[in-house]
Amino acid sequence: MQALIPYFRNGLLVLGITLSATSLAAESALEKAQKALGIDKIKTLEFSGSGRWFQFGQSPAPDTPWPPFEVSSYTATINYESVSARVFQTRKQVVEPNRERPVPVEQKPDQYINRDFAWNLAAPQGSAPGTAPVAQPQPLAVEERRAEIWTTPQGFIKVAQSHKASSKKQGDKTLVEFTLGKTPYKGLINSKGHVESVSTLIDNPILGDTPVEVVYGEYKDFGGVLFPSSIVRTQGGAPVLDIKISSVQINTAADFPVPAEISSNPNPAIVVTSTEIAPGVHYLQGGSHHSVAIEQRDHVVVVEAPQHEARSLAVIAKIKELIPNKPITHLINSHQHFDHSGGLRTYVDAGATIVTH
Repeated sequence: MQALIPYFRNGLLVLGITLSATSLAAESALEKAQKALGIDKIKTLEFSGSGRWFQFGQSPAPDTPWPPFEVSSYTATINYESVSARVFQTRKQVVEPNRERPVPVEQKPDQYINRDFAWNLAAPQGSAPGTAPVAQPQPLAVEERRAEIWTTPQGFIKVAQSHKASSKKQGDKTLVEFTLGKTPYKGLINSKGHVESVSTLIDNPILGDTPVEVVYGEYKDFGGVLFPSSIVRTQGGAPVLDIKISSVQINTAADFPVPAEISSNPNPAIVVTSTEIAPGVHYLQGGSHHSVAIEQRDHVVVVEAPQHEARSLAVIAKIKELIPNKPITHLINSHQHFDHSGGLRTYVDAGATIVTH
């Protein structure tokens, strides 16, 4: 923020422009970070490491952390100019003591974002081993994946410089804040110009505005690039990523064009199909998660409200088509995993009682 300060020089009134302490602090902290992290020379950045990934929303019980996976390799490749990225990892779920689980299968998720488009490369669900991967739209992942770009140290400084960041001193550190669109970002920069942490909020069907914080530890020189040697990301109050960095490269090839099938249909319509598996019992399929509608004499009971509001609205519309003039009075929820409970609020709004543990 600027102020006009009047004063006299040689008998003439002069309007002097001074910067506020907040603006000076932000400029000083950002300039120091810009130089320390080599912001001006970085167009793309790739970092690799290993450690643990945790499955958000899939805790064994409501009061336990997200379940851990061992990550043998994790590579994030980011293009700051095109606001695009790819994250590829190899992981396997940790077998927890005293819990009967099948032998964990190695997973290799391949995830992309390019501005307002998000997609995964994966074989179609239920396909035979060895089936070639295809692009699968992930419209609900856009906000989170974009945040992963701007919460990196270099990404945070780049966008803070162009979005009127404000700041305030906290001891020998500086808290820098700005809003990107409707999304708030906060970052803590230390006296060396290193970004120690970045936090933001992303939407979630269960938790609403969900805090995400990334903490960076012990910066090192990776072949001329200053970058943290450890990254810990928490979401909803528990860790979702904890990795040690082994390599960092800048300005390598990082071109992630949006596949034609994604750009032409980034948010496919939700399809609900029905199979009557017994008189008055309808199996409502479509997508990765399903529901069951059970017709009673004067009402309907539904089992399971998976994923999110849009899915529940589509299922409710299908039920009204199949069983007209009978209200949905109860929704039976099998368990608390977010992919099975993300649509619960929609049924509450429709007047249903939730039956759960």
